[in-house]
Amino acid sequence: MINNLSVLAIIPARKGSKRLQKKNMLKLKGRPLIYHTLNASNKSKYIDNTVISTDANDIKTYFQNYKKTTFIDRPKYLSGDNAKTIDVMFHCIKKLKLEKKIFDIVVLLQPTSPLRTAFHIDKALEMLVKKKAYSIISVCKNQHPIQWSGTLSKDLSLDNFFKSKDFNKSNKELISTYRLNGAIYIYKSDRLEQTKSLFDRKKSFAFIMDEYESIDIDTKEDFEFTKFIMKDH
Repeated sequence: MINNLSVLAIIPARKGSKRLQKKNMLKLKGRPLIYHTLNASNKSKYIDNTVISTDANDIKTYFQNYKKTTFIDRPKYLSGDNAKTIDVMFHCIKKLKLEKKIFDIVVLLQPTSPLRTAFHIDKALEMLVKKKAYSIISVCKNQHPIQWSGTLSKDLSLDNFFKSKDFNKSNKELISTYRLNGAIYIYKSDRLEQTKSLFDRKKSFAFIMDEYESIDIDTKEDFEFTKFIMKDH
């Protein structure tokens, strides 16, 4: 609880994954990938309850006795590649409401961000309260200027690529840009139910994280790189 507001964390963890099979249970530092997110959630000063939405029996078995953790069975229609995260969240919220469990704040924590910690979660929640925000979403700085990016035609011609005047500017002259890093999404529950969107422009603020903390595991290469990084920390 923070500022008398109850806090729910939702961790979506389906068993299917096209690019990296069963990634949520792959071992990082001797623990399943999803463990690092669940551990961060349970170490948060403010999160009251953590829900794992899953269709994977191995995840439920492994974490069945984990503190402050509830499992919600993820139905088949929300377990495919085209399932939307917002629908998974509302499925969890609806299930909890049937049990008279209602929360003021909802935190979405994707299990593919193992370097996001309880510290980051708590600072982002404090930011929500301080700014009286409807939502807080984590981002990190683009390391290479997006202004140096462009599109290519089918014949790979660079005719249109260099049309921007920004190609003539140095890195220091260009305005910094940021990207979503997928680590933390925080919402006031009533506003989320009103907008039914993860990207509400009104009273929404960015929580900036370092690039190192922003690793998001989607591929085997991401996973192997993260294993290498975490050996030294």
